[in-house]
Amino acid sequence: MSIASLRENGQGAGQDATYGRLVLVHAIFAVIAYVFLIPAGVAVSRFGRRTLGTSWIKGHVAFNGTAALVFAVISFALGVKAVGKIGEVKDVHHKIGVTIFVWLWVQVILGIVFAVMHRTGQRPSTRPWYDYIHMVSGYLLIGLAWAQLWQALTYYGSPVVDYVLLAIAQGLIVIAWIAAEISVKGKSEFISLAGDNGIDSKMEKNNNMEQVAPSTGNYSTISSDTPPKNHLTSQ
Repeated sequence: MSIASLRENGQGAGQDATYGRLVLVHAIFAVIAYVFLIPAGVAVSRFGRRTLGTSWIKGHVAFNGTAALVFAVISFALGVKAVGKIGEVKDVHHKIGVTIFVWLWVQVILGIVFAVMHRTGQRPSTRPWYDYIHMVSGYLLIGLAWAQLWQALTYYGSPVVDYVLLAIAQGLIVIAWIAAEISVKGKSEFISLAGDNGIDSKMEKNNNMEQVAPSTGNYSTISSDTPPKNHLTSQ
């Protein structure tokens, strides 16, 4: 179907101005939450650990918390109100929207639980299995939300400019993400929330491994479990 045909037969056709305003604000808040804030929170987690140390969690929580507590809630509430003007939740767009909103809050709860597990558990040398669950779930959530935005354009019957703007926004984010992945390739490292295996612990390990030999002033590699050799010679 053409965009012109979608506009003529979309959900927005024939609806009153109040419904149109509800849908517009609903869409704006959804785009801010799922196109900008949540990907930004994921980017901080993915690329900020090396430069920010354990402070990456603050940015991750700030972006995702703002998205979940403010923008996603407002978007969902406006969507429910708009649906109330046309009937019950029965369309695919409505059902996917509910799924995304519930999934987002499951992610928030899992993030809190896994953060507690990080702080109360043993010091891991590699990323724990539950981190991968949270990470993969987050990527899938963004993918579904981005697909839902495109479905929303056809469902409502949006003008061409909306398709162009969404394509530009998502395209620029994908390009920036790929560039960031290339720039950090081979440099990424695991840093736990408590700093157990992060920059501080690596520096501490290096300090234990490298000591200055008193007689020569040169660095010698010494295991933390092995006492230093005696550098004095018998006369």
